Parts: sequence; C-alpha cells; structure tokens
Amino acid sequence: MAENRLEQQHNWTRAVESSDSSSEQGRLPIMDLPLSPNNTIIEKAYYQQVFEKSPEATVILDNKDRILTANKAFEKMFQYRVNEIKGKYINDLVVGSNLGHEARELSTTVLGGKVVQKETVRRRRDGSEVAVHILGYPIILANKQIGVVGIYKDITERKQAERERRALEAQLLHSQKMEAIGTLAGGIAHDFNNLLQAIQGYSELLLMNTREGEANYAELQEILRAARRGGSLTRKLLTFGRKVESSLRPVDLNREVRGVKELLQRTIPKMIHIDLHLAPDLKPINGDPTQIEQILLNLAVNAKDAMEDGGRLTIATENTTLPEQEKSSPAGEAKQWVLLRFSDTGHGMTQETLAHIFEPFYTTKGLGKGTGLGLAMVYGVVQSHQGLINCFSEPGKGTTFKIYFPAIEAAAAQDEPSGSESVLCGGTGTILLVDDEQFIRDLGVRMLTELGYQVVTAADGETALELYAQEKGRISLVILDLIMPGIGGIKCLQELRKLDPGVKVLVASGYAPEGVLDAPLSRRANGFVSKPYDMKDLTAEVRRVLNES
Repeated sequence: MAENRLEQQHNWTRAVESSDSSSEQGRLPIMDLPLSPNNTIIEKAYYQQVFEKSPEATVILDNKDRILTANKAFEKMFQYRVNEIKGKYINDLVVGSNLGHEARELSTTVLGGKVVQKETVRRRRDGSEVAVHILGYPIILANKQIGVVGIYKDITERKQAERERRALEAQLLHSQKMEAIGTLAGGIAHDFNNLLQAIQGYSELLLMNTREGEANYAELQEILRAARRGGSLTRKLLTFGRKVESSLRPVDLNREVRGVKELLQRTIPKMIHIDLHLAPDLKPINGDPTQIEQILLNLAVNAKDAMEDGGRLTIATENTTLPEQEKSSPAGEAKQWVLLRFSDTGHGMTQETLAHIFEPFYTTKGLGKGTGLGLAMVYGVVQSHQGLINCFSEPGKGTTFKIYFPAIEAAAAQDEPSGSESVLCGGTGTILLVDDEQFIRDLGVRMLTELGYQVVTAADGETALELYAQEKGRISLVILDLIMPGIGGIKCLQELRKLDPGVKVLVASGYAPEGVLDAPLSRRANGFVSKPYDMKDLTAEVRRVLNES
C-alpha cells in the first residue's frame, strides 16, 4: 500500500513538472510555493490543476504586491506572458494612472489580512480596458500572511447589459413623464378653451352690432384677437398632449422644407445662412402638412434665438433605418424611415437643459421672450406622427435635432385643399346644445338664436338623452361637448345613435379623442368644431351637417 501511494505521488509530480503551463511559459508551480506541511504532494498537484484550469484570471502575489505566478486565464485577459512579468508589481501592469489611488487602497487592505471585493476597470497590455470584478484574499501559513491571491472576473457583458437596461429605464421614465404632462396639458387646455370660448363668442356678438369707427369697436377687436391668440396657445398644449387628431396624408418632406426656407429667408436675420441638403429620392411620409410646417418653424425660431450673432442653419433629409437603440420603441416596427436633421451653430445646451427641453413651459429665454411651448408642441406632433425625436447638443458646439418619420410607399403628395372663406349664414330648425358649462350654453343660445335657429339645452348626457327621446321629431341637430360629468359625450353619442340611427351630431370640444370622426357609424359624429370656435366656423359646420342627406 505504501509503495503504491509513493508511486502515485511520483506520477503526479512528473505530470505537474512536465506541464506546458509551468515549464514552457516559466510559470511557477503551485507545489513550489510555500504551502502547509500537512499538504501531500497529491494535494499540491490537485491545487496546481485547479489553478491552471480555472476560467477566472488568477494571480499569486508576494507580500510586496509582486507577481509570483499567474494562470492562463490571466495571460489571456491581460495579454502578458507570466515569464515576462514575474517579480513585477501588479499595479504597474494592469492599473491605469486614473485608478492608481484606488488600486493602492485595495492592495493595502488585502496585504493587511482582509478579503476585498470590488467592481472596477483594469488595463490590458495594449492599453484597452476591461471591466472586472476583483476578489483578493490573503494566503496564511502558520498564522502568518505570506502572500495574496487575486482573482479577476470579466464583467464587460454584464456591465453593458446594465447600461442598456438603465438606458431603457430612463427612456421609459421619460416617456411616462411626458405622457403624464401631456394628460395634464390636455386637461388644462380643455378648461381654458371653455373660458376663451366665452370671451371670443361674446366679443363676436358685440361686434355684430358694432360698426367700425363706433365706440368700443377697436377695443372689441383687440379682445377678439387676444382670445384667438389664447386659442393658438391651447392648441399647442393639445398638440403636445396628442389630444388633437392630425389630418394625415402622403407628404413630400422636401417640399415642406423648401417652403419653410422661403418663409424663413424673409423673416430671420440676414446673418443666419440657411443650407439645405435634401435627398433627391426621399420617400414620402404620412403626415399633416400644417403640423410638419409648425415643427420646422418652431425649430427655426429656437435656432435663431441661439445664434444672436449669426451662424448657419442646416436642414437635411435622408432615407434611413432606425438606430439600434430606438428599435424597442412602439414605433420601431417600421422598416423604412425618413430622417429630418435640423442643426444650428448656436451656443448649444447643457445636459441639464437637454433633460427638460420638451416639457411644456420650460424655457431658458428671458421673461416675455418665450412661452416654453415650442419644443413641447414639436414633441407632441412627432409622437402623433408615430415618429421619434432626439436632440444632441453641447455648450459652444451648437444643437442638432434628429426626427424620424415612418416612410410609406411612394404616392403622390397632396396639396393643401383650397377652400373659399366661410360666410356667416343662418338657417332654421331646432338645435339641442349639450354642454356642462352654463356660460357656454348661454353663449350658444345667443349665437345660434342670432342666426335664426331655435335652441334647447342640456347640462349633461343623461338630460340630453331624455330631451331627445321626447323631442326627436323636431330636433334637427345635436351639438355635443365630449368632456362632461356623468356618462360623458362619447357614451351620450352612442346612446343617441341607439335612439335614432339617423341623428345628426356635431361635436364641439376642446379636443376630439381618436375615433370620434372615423369610428363605425354607431358611434360616429357627423362633424367636429374645435373650441374656441368663431361664429363663422360654427355656422359653416352647422349648415354643412344640416345639408347632408
């Protein structure tokens, strides 16, 4: 038995001493290191094999942080051969100058007899960096520390996955924040539109009985203009909150850009030069020309303000694919995209400013120089077009907006329809006006009565259904607000269709949720007029709906 054990020990010894990993590369075998006298030669050989075969980069150091030996995984990770680095200080080889203090602290801790763990970065021979998890622990012999073991695990892939996860989380939080702000903006705009409707409507009623040059005529005109400007602001809020329906059709983005350039050349300072780089084979997009123009104009205004001493504004288009980091977005399914790049050479923005630029009412301009709704409206329009928008900027290096629109199959882009100016014309018949605001109902009665109609009113959907059930024989049209207490406008419209499939319903609201105009007949409105509306818009739409067969 003793002879067999001795022969087995000799076999292990020969195997280890003839190992390529120890003799060919000059690696010091584990059995030649000072180990416990209780360890048999078989145990030493076993430790040698574990050390060599370990997938983690492992190095053994003396008490002065000098390399005694290292395994193949260490050589592969850091690109050094062991016979080149034996006796050298580990920190001189794998630690960059920016992490010298951190590495010295780690070495001091483990040489002091403590186990250390840390996620950090280490440097390869070629100067490249690798993210590692370091485990360092002391080697103790007879209650005395005789060295250190360092184990380096490559965590590059995990760190990359963590960065990607954080980026996705930030994208999600940004999306949720913007959605919440959009909902708030839509609610504010709805209530504000009702107030503007009263101001604008009563101004128009007074102007109907006042001639130019008479007392208060000029003042009434100013009140009316202010109300209309307020309506423009609320439409921007609604656009940001995606509470308005876009009139989408095939659009040639190049044509929109050229049209805006002509306008800008007449309005922005001459020391700002405008360059166009438009792809000749640009694919069409499904868009609303008016809103696309508004995007371009709003971006141009911001660029102008950023180039007070002059500069260069560059607008470019191209066919492209979606960046890899954006393909997880809801709009990422489209295969072909059109990129609108809008760049200026202005003063640029800090990262802190970039984080807020799309929020309503956020502005870096002085008091009275901006509403803070321009980029919020741009964001809302892009979202309503199923697009994506990114902004890149640094102080002193200008700003670039990249807007991606889903491309569509080639189709003839349509021109804006040309229509004649609406005229103020009345009619006959009974109209049921449904709105929860008393002053809106009073205004509606005044306006429609002036035009020759008889008017009955209801403050909510339930009352409207009762009135229509009693009077449907003489009610020619229902003008219905959408946002009301109780069953609300949408449900009221559906119930009206059940009472009378042929009922004519005109929606008058601050915004129209998707589907009100293009839903199946059972819940579809015949028309829509946006609050705050003027009398010409209202009368024209009323006549159109009443004249429908």
